[in-house]
Amino acid sequence: MAFGAFQHPCAFNGHTRQYATFLPSSLLRRKTTLGMVRPYWHDGLASTGREREHARRRADSAHKKKPRGELIEIVNVSKHFGTREVLSEVSFTARDGEVTGFVGPNGAGKSTLLKIVAGTIIPTAGSVKIDGGRYRDAVQPGAVLGAFLSAELVPEHLTASSYLAYICDVQGLSRRSVNDALELVGLSAARKQKVRTFSLGMRQRLGIASVVVGNPQNLILDEPINGLDPDAILWLRHFVANAAQKGKTVLLSSHHMAELSMVADSIVLLNGGRVTLQGALEAFLSADAKQVYFEASDVTGAVAELNASGFRATLFESGAIVTDAEAGDVGRAVYQSGRELEHLSVIKQTLEETYFKTLSAASGAGQKNEVQQ
Repeated sequence: MAFGAFQHPCAFNGHTRQYATFLPSSLLRRKTTLGMVRPYWHDGLASTGREREHARRRADSAHKKKPRGELIEIVNVSKHFGTREVLSEVSFTARDGEVTGFVGPNGAGKSTLLKIVAGTIIPTAGSVKIDGGRYRDAVQPGAVLGAFLSAELVPEHLTASSYLAYICDVQGLSRRSVNDALELVGLSAARKQKVRTFSLGMRQRLGIASVVVGNPQNLILDEPINGLDPDAILWLRHFVANAAQKGKTVLLSSHHMAELSMVADSIVLLNGGRVTLQGALEAFLSADAKQVYFEASDVTGAVAELNASGFRATLFESGAIVTDAEAGDVGRAVYQSGRELEHLSVIKQTLEETYFKTLSAASGAGQKNEVQQ
């Protein structure tokens, strides 16, 4: 039986190298871009069954070793396309056991950076380390990193199971992982369907299945929520949270701020090719002036007395909002006024509000600099 071949961009020299696959050429009869996978025999073509088996055993042995420094570390990464600077000295770390949210406007350079991390684009300067080493040196790449960059990369003429079988073959994994991956993403019933019949949401799920089939320690997910219905979004939320709970590193890019705020532990904001803001999610949710909401008996009287004492309180719905104040101080003042305190909470701005305020401030600073020049 004849075997097809595909062109895979080599991460270490930018050239294209041809690798044999285990798929019959009839399955690869159409010109297409296959999923982002790197063969486990990347340093030499394993042409015989014995060589392939030895490569698999070496990969399995390496996979059983406990990984060290489980994280994705990006250090001073810059990228130029000709004279155009897309990324400028980007540095941040996505740690194991955490979900790092990666946000920014269109054209900020997010996808370019994720491709650099995945090894499909070479940076102009800087470095990326995964689990303390270079991804290109990994014995079994599929166990180190799984990257979902686009559902459009999945070949339409393959079935869901044959596509994942292909992924397993080129990464030296057992095909027994195929059914488990399809079950994980809820596509077991569609395993024999052609990808061309899939909805966008189903393609998103299959793309995610292709990166978890090797049970990688690190996950990159670029806009995985696109095209998902509410049930699928809920599933993805649980999937991402469970991956982090198992100690995996998750780097998640998304424009859905509300969803991101439910799963992210830290946030990195990229704007104009630079990191504008980064830190724990909590810092993003409380970066604005503090506001305290309270409800009490005789709210109107309480607001009048608070304002007389130097607070800035205004009536709101069934209670009142106090700006630039600590919850404890507000609660104490209401209690001392002789009123019964029924509710007290701190109002935090949303991740989306922080996002737009940061971009607005950056835009304003840029316009000010232009005027000064």
